[in-house]
Amino acid sequence: MTQASLPVSVSARKIRCGSLIACMAISVTTAIAFSDRAHADDAVDLRFATVGIGGSWYAYGEGMGPAIQSNLPAGSTVDVLPISGGVGNMHLIQNGEAEIAIAFSHTAAEACSDDGGVTFDDRRDKVRAVIGALDSYYLAGFATEDSGIGSWEDVTSGDVSVDMITTQRGGTGELGMRQILEAYGSSYDAIGAAGGSVRALKRSSTAAAFADGSADLWGHTVTVGHPVATELMTVTDMRIIGIDDQTAIDDLVDLGWTPVTLPAGSFEGQDQDIPMVGTASSVVVSADLSDEVVYAITEALVESSERFPDFHAALSGFDLDAALEPGANGNCPFHPGAVAYYRDAGLMD
Repeated sequence: MTQASLPVSVSARKIRCGSLIACMAISVTTAIAFSDRAHADDAVDLRFATVGIGGSWYAYGEGMGPAIQSNLPAGSTVDVLPISGGVGNMHLIQNGEAEIAIAFSHTAAEACSDDGGVTFDDRRDKVRAVIGALDSYYLAGFATEDSGIGSWEDVTSGDVSVDMITTQRGGTGELGMRQILEAYGSSYDAIGAAGGSVRALKRSSTAAAFADGSADLWGHTVTVGHPVATELMTVTDMRIIGIDDQTAIDDLVDLGWTPVTLPAGSFEGQDQDIPMVGTASSVVVSADLSDEVVYAITEALVESSERFPDFHAALSGFDLDAALEPGANGNCPFHPGAVAYYRDAGLMD
């Protein structure tokens, strides 16, 4: 494991001491704590669950994974998995099929609730928080201009035949599409009954479905700069569908979503702000990981945070202060190893 040293921006903002001697005492104590932890574990093999190739989370993992691996004992590995999305990742952590995962704050909140909320059949008691508020995600629809779809009312009215595409089940985007339809009094079955269809496709197949004319609408949780959304808005004549019904927004807020506005200019051809709902990403780990390993994971993420925009443009607004807020982490309990790092770094009481 590398010798720990806080980034200047973190140290200057959070660690306070009244004299040179006091500062030296804090430095020595912290260095001893880091050194003791640095050699406490043997090499480990970790699986980092993200989402399918072509999704923003996979890009996050491709950047964060090597940063984490370099801060673990020699011989350790971090395998970035191209699966499984906001819902599926909670299952992977719970079932011992991944040790690290990216989550959405509102999905994590359900997973960590006493009864699992509306998404899970029970609490996912292996899920532990590490760091949150990584980005801003928007639950949006993308409709072709030729379809005539201008709103979710058009999609759910039953007056228009809509061929809709979602991502595969296991991700928060697909769950969000079902929840939007329900908020407007509709469902996948209702779309089918009106002569339309709903298909779940891999992200890599989405653009082709629009190119061959077999799709009218794609719905998903996207960041600014999301690869699939950017491709669709760049090469296809499309519009973004927001949520302009306050009752629908209120219903979605009750399910854990947050009212947001997609700023004008976020995608090519989008010249107006668009109201909708959204969420934010976080990193969670398994409760079964040792404190020492999670200390190293947390340290690696904090110390590489200045490089987050290099991993993906959606991480450009990352704010470490917001990242430790309980709500940004789904109110899941922090792993003791993460708490130990934050306390040593002067970032948490």
